[in-house]
Parts: sequence; structure tokens; C-alpha cells
Amino acid sequence: MQDTPLKGEEETSCVTPLPAYRNIAFTERRRALRFVDHLNKIVSLVTFLKVLNFPLLLCMTGFQMMQNYGDQNQFLKFASLFIASIVLITTYCWFGQQVIDESEKVQLAFYSTEWYSQTAGYKSLLPLAIMRASRPVTVKAGVFFDMSFLTLASLVNASYRFMTMLIQLNDS
Repeated sequence: MQDTPLKGEEETSCVTPLPAYRNIAFTERRRALRFVDHLNKIVSLVTFLKVLNFPLLLCMTGFQMMQNYGDQNQFLKFASLFIASIVLITTYCWFGQQVIDESEKVQLAFYSTEWYSQTAGYKSLLPLAIMRASRPVTVKAGVFFDMSFLTLASLVNASYRFMTMLIQLNDS
């Protein structure tokens, strides 16, 4: 990726100076934080309802798939709902995990700069920037869940436990 010159910078410069690059990095991080905050305000309630609904939906459709295994038409209807539910929640969690992964890279990027050759002011602000970047940015589902692969795994695990309980209750 080629560095593009900043406003007011000459075209002959092929490398962006570190202080200007640092300002761009801080600005981009602030923009990313504002974007995720705005995104959380928009999708938080919807994803929260999806997360609450998902284990029940997966449990019931999995149970119905097992009960209607002989009836191919019914089985395919429930299987398509089962797969669509998994794809939908996986998409939400994948996006949330991508946001978390990228935000965790910021801390390493701050540390990877040539901080030892910078001014005293930069050196004093760098630990603060690293500490602020150590907390990952997350896409939320309500106030209880971060959308991540960990959340996806716990949702699928809960769904499986509910489904096996239904099967055991049905068999007894």
C-alpha cells in the first residue's frame, strides 16, 4: 500500500512523517470508535432480540428435524430454517469478531512505532494511548452480550443443551 501525501504536503515526499501519521492514526481511531458507538445505538436492540431468540429457535427447529426425519418435505423445511438461523447469527458474530480483532491490533501498532526516538511528550502520551487501546472495541447485543465467536459458541452450546433436554423429555 502506497502512502498518499497529506494536504499541504509536497508530492515528492514518498514517506509520511511520523507525527503526521500518528495524528492520522489517532483521528482514524476516534472515527472508528464513533462509528461503532453509532452502530451499537442502531443494532443493539435488534441483535439483542436475535440473541435471545436464537437458542429457542435453534432448539425447536433441531428437535422438529429429529421428529420429522421420515417426512422429507417437513425435514427440509426445518433444516432450511435451522441453517438460515445459524448463518444469520454467525454473520452478526463474525462482524463483531472482526471489529474486536482489528481494535486489538491498535495497541500493537502504537507499541510498534519508533517511540524510543520520539519527543518526551510523545513518550509520556504513548502509555495512555496503549492503555486506552488495550480495551477492545465491541459491537453489542443489548448491554449483556458482545457479538463475537465466543458468544456464538455459547449460544450454540445452550441450544444444543436445550435440544437434548427436549429429546430426553420426549423419549421418557
